[in-house]
Amino acid sequence: MPHGGFFVWARLPGGADATALLAAAVGEGVSFVPGTDFYATGPDPSTLRLSFSCTRAEDIVEGVARLERAWQTLRAGPRS
Repeated sequence: MPHGGFFVWARLPGGADATALLAAAVGEGVSFVPGTDFYATGPDPSTLRLSFSCTRAEDIVEGVARLERAWQTLRAGPRS
């Protein structure tokens, strides 16, 4: 639970790649900024930054649900 600011940082479990998640998230109509965009050296590919500053609570709930669907898609792997 953030105590202030405009963003919340998250880390994907198991060292998953946030950039790969971003591609799936865009397919669900939601996006975020991979944390690697904010590291000068030694980027952590499993981090992501989520904005909540100008978003209604119900839109955050919907966005998290979409992000969850994207995560499940990523975890399921490519379809054969």
